Amino acid sequence: MSSNQGKPDVFDRLEKAFGAFARAVIRHRWLTLVVVLGATAGLGYAAATRLRVDASTEGLLGSDSPAMLALDRLTDTFGPDKTLVLAIRGDVYSARFLERLTRLHHRLEAVELSLASAGTRRSDRRRAIRAADGEPRRPQSAGDPFAEVGGTGDPFAAIEAPVSTATEGESSDVFESVSSLVDAVDLETIDGSLDNAELLASPPHDLTALRRRIEANPSIVGALVDRRGTLALIVLRPRVMDEKDLARVVDATDSVVRSSEAAGFRIERSGIVSLSVSLNRIMEKDIGLVFALALLAMIAMLAFLYRSVVGVATPVLVILLSIVATHGAMALGLAPVTGVTSVLATLLLVIGMADAVHVVSAYRDRLVAGMGSDDAIVDAIAETAWPITFTAITDVAGLIGFRTSSLEAIRDMGTYGSIGILAALAYTLTLLPVLLTFQKSAHSNAKASSEPTRARPDFVDRMLDACERLSRPSETGRRFRGRNRVLFGAFVLSLVFVAGAFRTRTVHDPLTWLPYAHPERRAVRTLESHGFGVADMTLVVRARGDRSLRSPELVRGLAAVEADVRRMNGPDGRPLVTHVSSVLDVVRDANGALHEVAPSLPSSEAELVDALTIIESASPADLGRLATVDLRTTRMTLSVRWLEASAYGPFAAAVRASAARHLGRVADVETTGSVFAGFEVTNDLNGSLRGSFVTAVLSIALTMIVLVFSVRIGLLAMIPNLVPILGMLGTMGLFGMPLDLNGLLVGSIAMGLVVDDTIHVVHSFVRHRRALGVERAVRHVFLGTGRALVGTGLVLAGGFGFFVLAELENVRRFGGLLALSILIALVGDLVLTPAVLRCLDDEESS
Repeated sequence: MSSNQGKPDVFDRLEKAFGAFARAVIRHRWLTLVVVLGATAGLGYAAATRLRVDASTEGLLGSDSPAMLALDRLTDTFGPDKTLVLAIRGDVYSARFLERLTRLHHRLEAVELSLASAGTRRSDRRRAIRAADGEPRRPQSAGDPFAEVGGTGDPFAAIEAPVSTATEGESSDVFESVSSLVDAVDLETIDGSLDNAELLASPPHDLTALRRRIEANPSIVGALVDRRGTLALIVLRPRVMDEKDLARVVDATDSVVRSSEAAGFRIERSGIVSLSVSLNRIMEKDIGLVFALALLAMIAMLAFLYRSVVGVATPVLVILLSIVATHGAMALGLAPVTGVTSVLATLLLVIGMADAVHVVSAYRDRLVAGMGSDDAIVDAIAETAWPITFTAITDVAGLIGFRTSSLEAIRDMGTYGSIGILAALAYTLTLLPVLLTFQKSAHSNAKASSEPTRARPDFVDRMLDACERLSRPSETGRRFRGRNRVLFGAFVLSLVFVAGAFRTRTVHDPLTWLPYAHPERRAVRTLESHGFGVADMTLVVRARGDRSLRSPELVRGLAAVEADVRRMNGPDGRPLVTHVSSVLDVVRDANGALHEVAPSLPSSEAELVDALTIIESASPADLGRLATVDLRTTRMTLSVRWLEASAYGPFAAAVRASAARHLGRVADVETTGSVFAGFEVTNDLNGSLRGSFVTAVLSIALTMIVLVFSVRIGLLAMIPNLVPILGMLGTMGLFGMPLDLNGLLVGSIAMGLVVDDTIHVVHSFVRHRRALGVERAVRHVFLGTGRALVGTGLVLAGGFGFFVLAELENVRRFGGLLALSILIALVGDLVLTPAVLRCLDDEESS
């Protein structure tokens, strides 16, 4: 007992300090209003004008991640890498189809829009924004192995930092390239010289011969047309631009497509650009829908509980302003709204609302007791400020672990989630007391509506009493039988949850976030059923020493890697690579045309030099898309079937091993592309999951110890908070739910959320334990905070429960799991926490 002697004095001093702060705020309420609302207005303007949405995989990785820097280098060297694909079904080798394809191809080439960001590389755009904000501009070539490569007039030079010449309000073409059968070329010998002729330069007279010619060209079949001749592709590469402009490009493409469709000419849109735009738009819609429904539900719940302006308007206004401030901070920090941070508004809504409700409830209780308005505000803040401050600290502790992640989107969640929670706390302790001073007209209504509820026990009171009695010591027989029974039941249930948790697996599959019948998913199924790949992996190969593509050893190494990857299978045993595109295609064509044989690689260095010379003169544009001007850097693009990102792990490892085996002595090889970026996400997820959760548990345990000034009580109080997390993970494993980005967030966020009510319980228990003893202190907790526990638990669970109405599957799963965790936590606080606290009775008895 000696360790507890000083605690009430500490709490008294804290309450006096917070009470003095609240009185100062009330005394200077107009100054407080001007400062708080002025700062919020500035942050709101930043959010309205600068905040952007980015649901892409690149947005998750972050602009400065190694995978994104590799994508930037690829773009800098070879031009845009993201594609927009139009899959067109019909009789491809019919005159009618080819006529419509030609018309559509040329209409797409002619699309022009006023796009301020078009033509500016992602890295340059990022540096320009930072420089405008006062950050030093980094040298463009720093750390870039391809920095010395540049085009200076050569027709097949690498595309180096294309810059749009269009200014705001002027139109410019939006596509770097438009590829289809219409502009497909084939080297042929005409009058003893080689010519790079377009296959559809003029209307074909012999469609059968055209089909044979196309089917004999492996660089076309599987890339622009399927083997059956029933699906043709138009592959569009938009100029590098921001997400908002990409959405406008997609809309312009859709407009052209709608006017071009006809019977026997059905068009579906796909590609990484299309998927990213679709996810961005659905995410924006989901954010608005989920937030609005959660807000309306909470307003209705507050109105039912308090039936006054005090109980409804003040908490809502405080939380809305904190959300505005948080998104303003994101805008100033150049952090986009991603698939991770999209839940931030609703997260702040439910967390901040719970704390505001505790203050308003304490305020109303004092009004009912006959205390004056200003004194009631001061006393309410004095009593609740310490526990709600610690709830904010534990919520931040649950989020700050995300800062250890290598994924920028998760780091942003940790940073701006913490800022938002601290902002909500600041608004609760400053703006909320000021707003309550303007609500004096509602005092009489508050008293009238509250007094009857205390006349006799209702259903909630009876439920609380039943929960508390489950672990209450028996007057006769085995004193702690009920407590031990509760603890044993929780232990058995935890074992079940642990068994389920071991069955969870980490995944990243943005396509499955969309509804099954969404056009994007249908288009992917169409492409794969016709033998096309949907995702890409690119190998960027840079020759060492004085070697180049004129070196047979380098070309043979490329051919060996190509042969290896074509034999690689996916997890289902089927070939994973659907098409390989590289400089080898044009070299084979040139060598075959030069010697009037089937396309094949040259057998000697002299033949290789001849083939490259022919390509440089006959097809410089094709060579420029595949190699730099000095022929020292080239790329190989592997089109693969769509898989969940972690399933590409063995494939990525096998590709790297093949590149090291066949090219390791002659070149440096860098892997990049959408497949590699997605795989990097899943790798980082595994590390982030462990690191952030361990950090959250340790941080929250430390804050609990500091809260009650006792290591024993703080650690005991952690027990009821671990069960909900195990319950969430166990449910995912038992029902086969994937642990994706949003699932990763649930564990650490839920840890911060579920401990909030425990903090109020433990704080109240410790305050009264010395005077009342363990048993009476436990009962006092239920009398004093039990109803608040039920109310805040239902508010939190109900707020996150509305996530199930979102369109994106990952958002629905996120909300459902958090709601489940909070409900388990509520049951734990009502049943398990009393049993855990009663363990301290053994200490007193001894």
